[in-house]
Amino acid sequence: MAMHQADKVFGTLCELLPETEGFECHRFKVGSYNALVERDFKLCYDDNVMAAVVLNTPSFLETTFKNWLISQKGVDETVNDLIAKFGANPLQAYFTEKFRAVKKALLPFEAEVIQDFDFSKQWVPKVLLTTCGMVSGAAYYYRPSPGQDLLIVDPISHVKKRRMGLSLHPKFGGHFGFRAVFIFKDIELAHEFKERQAPMILDTIEKQEEALNLFNYHWLDGRFRDCGDPIERYSELQMKFFSTAPIRRWSLIEHWFNEKIIMEKYEKILERLHEEVAEKDGLELHIFKVGSYNSLASSYFQLPYDENAMAVLVLNTPSFFETTFKSWLKSQQKSGETLKDLIEKFGSSPIRAYFSEKFDNLKRSFIPVEVVVLHDSDVQSNRRPVVLMTTCGHVSGAAFFYRPPEDALRWFDPETKKVKRRMGLSLHPKFGGHFAYRAVLIFPEIHLPADFQENRPVMRLDTIEKQNEAITLFNEHWKDVNSNNILTMEEKETCESAMNKLHEVFPDQEGFELHQFKIGSYNEVAGACFQLAYDENAMGVVVLNTPSFFETTFKKWIQAKHRPNERVEELAKRFPAGPISAYFNEKFDVVKELFSGSSLVAVHDFELLPNRRPKIMMTTSGHVSGAVFFYHPPEEAFGISNKALLTNKRRTGVCLHPKYGGYFAFRGVFVFPNVHLPADFKEKRAPMVLDTIEKQEEAIALFNHHWWDGKFRDCGNPVEKYSDLQLKYFSTMPEKRWSIIAHWFQ
Repeated sequence: MAMHQADKVFGTLCELLPETEGFECHRFKVGSYNALVERDFKLCYDDNVMAAVVLNTPSFLETTFKNWLISQKGVDETVNDLIAKFGANPLQAYFTEKFRAVKKALLPFEAEVIQDFDFSKQWVPKVLLTTCGMVSGAAYYYRPSPGQDLLIVDPISHVKKRRMGLSLHPKFGGHFGFRAVFIFKDIELAHEFKERQAPMILDTIEKQEEALNLFNYHWLDGRFRDCGDPIERYSELQMKFFSTAPIRRWSLIEHWFNEKIIMEKYEKILERLHEEVAEKDGLELHIFKVGSYNSLASSYFQLPYDENAMAVLVLNTPSFFETTFKSWLKSQQKSGETLKDLIEKFGSSPIRAYFSEKFDNLKRSFIPVEVVVLHDSDVQSNRRPVVLMTTCGHVSGAAFFYRPPEDALRWFDPETKKVKRRMGLSLHPKFGGHFAYRAVLIFPEIHLPADFQENRPVMRLDTIEKQNEAITLFNEHWKDVNSNNILTMEEKETCESAMNKLHEVFPDQEGFELHQFKIGSYNEVAGACFQLAYDENAMGVVVLNTPSFFETTFKKWIQAKHRPNERVEELAKRFPAGPISAYFNEKFDVVKELFSGSSLVAVHDFELLPNRRPKIMMTTSGHVSGAVFFYHPPEEAFGISNKALLTNKRRTGVCLHPKYGGYFAFRGVFVFPNVHLPADFKEKRAPMVLDTIEKQEEAIALFNHHWWDGKFRDCGNPVEKYSDLQLKYFSTMPEKRWSIIAHWFQ
């Protein structure tokens, strides 16, 4: 029982100080520590009392700490104001605030926190963190050998001081920092509990002496940190930061506060770009720095902008042609115009006309922000391209560029009887060669942060043989488009395989149902404002939960999220959008990961377009898939003008499930643009359980005017219903729902 409690408390500590935020926690017995230290450093607790040493890893400074420090700066505050607020060492302020919050979150279990800078009145450390690190297995502590002088002259201060030992982490070497020890006086570890042992990576006396000399005589240059060949290190900025006097460190991170302004601008522009150049229209955006491109391009193709200027590569995906482009081209044909008239209007390349119009409109929409558009067809006076699209694609991570081998740069074309230069090939990680670069957008006034990193392109062709085969197909057989099919990177999902994966995430026994439908069937019923721009045979799947979901699947999930001794009010704060939304966000993320190699569009039931219309009509999806029957208000369904049926407010139709009536909820729709249902596929049709106008009118009236009492849910005589608790939960305002399920956590 005691060990179970210790595990639970330590688990909570690790959740509050997670590795994802650059922390590690390592526990040990106070007695194990006391056995190694002198009397002045002993901890006054029982031997089996649990303690945990906390350290920060290399990722901490430029993520967690940086975000915190930026958040502390008021709108009108300067860096000097921050210095006045936090003094020379804002790290101390961060850890003091952080550990205070952690202590509070751990209550009612009390923890004494001793930080790395806590000293007694005699200026003796309150705890030896290096010993805690050694005892807990966090880092191996290398002591000076007995034969070495115990006193050395510090090369910086020229003052005699004691030779120090050195802790090295098995993964990070010296690129970490001990920050505190948490001691839980009321929590005891089992008598048989054994701490982990840190590996001794410096396995010879020579290596150890070298590391200790670097640490004692050359600590300022940080070379000691690399001892033991760490696999993750501090960045150059961090190395400089920790080797600089605290008050001078502010100047090293001053640019962080400018980055916040830059990133806010960048995020707003990116948000607008994604609205104008949307994935649903068959387009993709990939961000890169001009300097990253220029570092790879020859002098003929350099872009004359600041190296940190933001550039955006635009490409089209397979769905673009027969949806977006087709719709646009049809809209350009005026009444009475023939195909010949269109050819005269747009010439041989209407696609070029589409993108010229698209990007001209985009430039105007961004005024006063300057946007330079470089089309894929733009050339210099010497006929060289203005920009190398393949290089932009590689640099931005959009598509890997495979260069031809050095010994095969030329090839003989039997068709033209000419020797030609062999071209490299770009392949997209999902679409292979089934895509096209269209333009690069440059924002000269928008500069990305100095530490911005582009995505890395994925190299799917992992052998020279595969690469040579693809490049040969591209150069010598491009007309038969086989090069497009070289490792078409999207996993070849079938309707069956996709549904099997979805059933793994949303099994029937956990209170879910999945129903397939064709996008064409949806579009036939949905209004013009809600059309989905995918092939008519593309597969859509609507997911709903049944009555059993709430008090089995959801209850177990939210109970697992509850931390030991956490109050319900504190739990609620961690789910500001509500726990049901959080549950389905988590589930949808699992689905996206499952289909990471395929095209998938996942839409939650609550997602809206910028104009506040729903992204997908759940009721329509439910009706066409056969999951439910959607009853339109009689005045809409039959064009009734009887004033008795009309109200000042337009009435909403109601969906009823053949088994559960109104006791269910739509949770989302998954669209698979490249998974097509057979042409002869027919959706199921849900039975119309309300078979008279009177019954339908009653259900719609209950739904529109008395929805909160849940009576509409009983229409159609459902065979399984929500429990009283569930009904009460869903008929209560969201902010008051936690009190209804509070007993789940007792």
